[in-house]
Amino acid sequence: MSNSDELIYASEPNIAKPEPRIKPWKVAIVDDELDVHLVTKMALKDLIYDSRPVQFLSAFNTDEGKLLFQQNPDISVCLMDVVMEYGHSGLDLIDYIRNDLQYSEMRIILRTGQPGEAPEEQIISRYDINDYKEKTELTAVKLKSAVVSSLRSYKGISELEHANQGLKKIIKATSKVYKESFYDDFAKSLLVQVSAILPNCNQPYSGLVAYQESREFVIAAGVGKYQNQFGKSALPLIPDLQKELLMPIQDGFRVVSQRNRYLFLLKGTNNRISVIHLEDIPERNKLHNKHLYIFCRHVFTAFETLFLQSQLAQAQLELVYLLGDTIESRNKSSHNSLKRISDISFLLAKGLGMENEKAEEIKRASSLHNIGKILIPDELQNCSNALTQEQKQLYQSHTIKGERLLLSRGKNPLLKCAADVARHHHEKWDGTGYPDGLKGNEISEAAQIVAVASAFDEQCILKNCNSPGAFEELLEDFKLKKGNDFSPRIVNALIEYSELVMLTYELNPFLKSDS
Repeated sequence: MSNSDELIYASEPNIAKPEPRIKPWKVAIVDDELDVHLVTKMALKDLIYDSRPVQFLSAFNTDEGKLLFQQNPDISVCLMDVVMEYGHSGLDLIDYIRNDLQYSEMRIILRTGQPGEAPEEQIISRYDINDYKEKTELTAVKLKSAVVSSLRSYKGISELEHANQGLKKIIKATSKVYKESFYDDFAKSLLVQVSAILPNCNQPYSGLVAYQESREFVIAAGVGKYQNQFGKSALPLIPDLQKELLMPIQDGFRVVSQRNRYLFLLKGTNNRISVIHLEDIPERNKLHNKHLYIFCRHVFTAFETLFLQSQLAQAQLELVYLLGDTIESRNKSSHNSLKRISDISFLLAKGLGMENEKAEEIKRASSLHNIGKILIPDELQNCSNALTQEQKQLYQSHTIKGERLLLSRGKNPLLKCAADVARHHHEKWDGTGYPDGLKGNEISEAAQIVAVASAFDEQCILKNCNSPGAFEELLEDFKLKKGNDFSPRIVNALIEYSELVMLTYELNPFLKSDS
């Protein structure tokens, strides 16, 4: 290539980046003399306190002053004249600021050229002012000292008030999170309440909560760009998480903070680690960092407790399944029925709009719906011939026996729900069921749900619905039973969530009993 063919790049323009704007201290001058405003501004024009300059706001009478303070609640210091339109107009304006506008943080320096009109001793005791100066004694140096002293006082009071408000937010946000009794809901609420802790957090932010499962970190909840990552691994999504996990976690809690992100690590029971990751967080100061730290530490502890409770609840549910499977195995039905029925019951309950807590209760109660069969002779449960009327009545009594058995164990809400389900899961929507012949919504919603779930599973086993076609055919059969055997709403929910119901059978396939 010849010299003439060489590419010559134009130099990049040297564009200066704008300096970040520093919020100034607002100082109000309320005086009816223009010269006072000019002299005050001249004396204080170069004042810098805590790396922040001063911005002057002026008012020349009471009405202008009222409007000024209404529009600027963040005024730090006010230099107030006593005598303007009348002898005590400045004092009336102070009363308006303190009592009507409820501005308690603002520092007020009262200035007067007529001390006889407002004696210092009386004014200090009667009005909430912070300094009293005669105009004749205020040199430039003394004025600057008085304003700096007032700014220092205002800053300290403001920080205390912000700390107080922040702690109130923490208490409120924490109480909202604690209302959640399920692990995933708790994690979601935790992420949502972050916006209540941080100021100016109306802008979108991203975050996730993850818990350790073996060597993996499973996402329990996410917001922002992590919203649809539930159940996935957190390690590929947080590049430096693996590195931070190798660092010691002293006292069970550690925070990694950068400009716009946080990483909280909690080491809980059995050295199990939980993670909160937040990013795109708005600008904050040390106080805001402290508030978020306190909030996350408190809810993290509760998060760990809730996880242990969920583990215990899961162990209890497995015992219920074991008991139920033992009962079911006596009549040569398929194993895994109770797991499927409880999962379908939960899906139907959620499909009807129930909260997690109620849906979980029905799920657990469904596992005990046939507990009364433990008191029914085996020959009746496995009889291949038609039952006599007497045998039929004895067999159907498993509903009443199951209710009595469950109610005999106390008044636990779960057992009460299970007792109701045990008695009424053979009732029919049209009133032709047993044992009480209940009709329509006389049957509890829990019993209606379990009736559909258990009947569907029973028919699925009988017809060996192992293919999508057979499954769809069975759903069509249930459509015909709407309003007769079953609640139309619940059958509609079964059809709407049929794909998830089918997934339940893939995860818990038929296993025929050997007996």
